[in-house]
Amino acid sequence: MVNVLIRDLPEETHAELRRRAEREGKSLQQYLVGELKRLVEHPTIDDVLDWVETRSGGRVGARQAVADLAEDRQRR
Repeated sequence: MVNVLIRDLPEETHAELRRRAEREGKSLQQYLVGELKRLVEHPTIDDVLDWVETRSGGRVGARQAVADLAEDRQRR
């Protein structure tokens, strides 16, 4: 296993993470390992868009469709 060092974490963030770990009856390390694992179990929006781009079908790429929707929402 590897180690991760996080520098310059705000004290209030650290305190909240400790509270959450205590609530679950875990050490801060156990809690953070679980949260990091959970985080990587779900694809990012970029991963999803890349996957959609590879699918056959429509004429407009997924990234262009998202950009068009965002532009349309800004106009309203």
